[in-house]
Amino acid sequence: MRGVPPGQGADLAGLEVEDEIVAIDGRPVKEMTQEEVRRAVRGDVGSKLTLTVERAGQRRDVKVERSPILADKAERGAAPRP
Repeated sequence: MRGVPPGQGADLAGLEVEDEIVAIDGRPVKEMTQEEVRRAVRGDVGSKLTLTVERAGQRRDVKVERSPILADKAERGAAPRP
């Protein structure tokens, strides 16, 4: 994972930066495009998905409750860079 924003679904589910997501709802991530991954993790706030993660050589399934997606700085009203 690239990051685990505090208070977001991944953080609340106990995921860590070192975790490798290998499947989303049973579908292997290696078989998915970036857009398919994006669509798979997005959904209604409060709905759940199951991530299969590998940590320290062990795999486990983790239920994650979707939370609001954090907007980037530009979307929150910060001035764009020149």
